[in-house]
Amino acid sequence: MQRLAVGALLLALVATSCSSNTDSEQTSTAQSTSAQCAGADTGPGLELSIDWSAGEVREFTRTSRTAGAGVPPDIDGITFTMPLTIVANVVDADGTLLNVSIGGTEPGQPSLGALAGVEAVFRVEPSGDVVNLAEDALLDDLAQDIGTYHLATTIGDGETATEATSMINPLTANVEDATLTVEHLGLDDGGCEVVRATRHIGPAAVVEDLDDLLDQLDDPEGRPDAFADVGFEGAIVRTATYRFDHGIARVRSVESTEAWGIFGAGGVDTRVETSMIIDVTDG
Repeated sequence: MQRLAVGALLLALVATSCSSNTDSEQTSTAQSTSAQCAGADTGPGLELSIDWSAGEVREFTRTSRTAGAGVPPDIDGITFTMPLTIVANVVDADGTLLNVSIGGTEPGQPSLGALAGVEAVFRVEPSGDVVNLAEDALLDDLAQDIGTYHLATTIGDGETATEATSMINPLTANVEDATLTVEHLGLDDGGCEVVRATRHIGPAAVVEDLDDLLDQLDDPEGRPDAFADVGFEGAIVRTATYRFDHGIARVRSVESTEAWGIFGAGGVDTRVETSMIIDVTDG
């Protein structure tokens, strides 16, 4: 019983990787819930980048949803929506300082609790990395979303590019080798140019990290056998879909999905986190 309990505890921490259906649903959601784009494609391919001007002010809406294994029942599958005002206070060679104000809960939405009315400062470094200067754990997810928003890439018309990269395994905080795939998907029905970026950690790294977790348990005699020895596999996939508006030369929206997965030995546990930032600024 102890072996089963420990295994169940570990499995409750993780979720399965995105299927192709999830990817298509994600793109469809981004197209149907975001504002229309003001401009058309101006040429083949896209140079995707976000450059702020000092004093620039933009309004966003952020939605987020988490569902699956290990999620508390009171928030499992609940969609949270909050308005954001982002001001670029400083833009120089050291990066960009963004002042982010989080508005109150919109009518009919779940309470934001401690996040309502919060103001925070994030630094976007020249590398594109985003640092949460408030050092508040409640804002870490928002920092990740702002970091996702600042992806810079160049992709040709209809092209798919793949390269080696790295990403953090959220189960262990280890940095692992990963694969980055960037796809140019053309124009959507709203007139936006769509680019999808997918980061993927494969089974070997995930299983190795899970085995490391097992080794840290207090009772090594009572823990399950190594995941690699009992037929388990896993993956962690982060996908971000960008809708670029040529009329404002900005990303109109970015929807990101992170799926964690451990599957095999007769069972599958899933956990999927989805968030979207939509630029709703007039002009």
